[in-house]
Amino acid sequence: MPWGVRKSGDWWEIYKPGVKKAVGHSTTKEKAEASVRARYAGARGSGERLSERTLSMHELEQLCVTAMELNELAEAGWEVQALIFNKDAYPSREKAINKAVEMGFNTGTSSETDETWRVRQSPPEKFSEFRMQKVEDNISLVHGRLK
Repeated sequence: MPWGVRKSGDWWEIYKPGVKKAVGHSTTKEKAEASVRARYAGARGSGERLSERTLSMHELEQLCVTAMELNELAEAGWEVQALIFNKDAYPSREKAINKAVEMGFNTGTSSETDETWRVRQSPPEKFSEFRMQKVEDNISLVHGRLK
């Protein structure tokens, strides 16, 4: 995983292994871990995975914007409630769950529609409102604001 969480005084720092300076701070461990998951999802995997091919400037900008948006949501009290995988790219439950794990998420409970797999991270009852964000062509995250 390209990011980690560590305690530093009153803060929980988000850091990249091998880099001394923190890349982010949170007031709780849970928020820091949510930020790490968001960064991981926004980056579509580890730094090594991103380096397997050359990214265009547009793709890099999109990844940076997505990671920043996800981090801001986590800092504002939003959590990832579920991941939604399009069946065109993830034809089986197993493939969707494996991708969720690869992205740093729990397997949670899963369900399906005719076109998608949903991998829940938390029960919807924990949240007062929801918003969806596309992180890849065939993957969206459902964010929930904690009650």
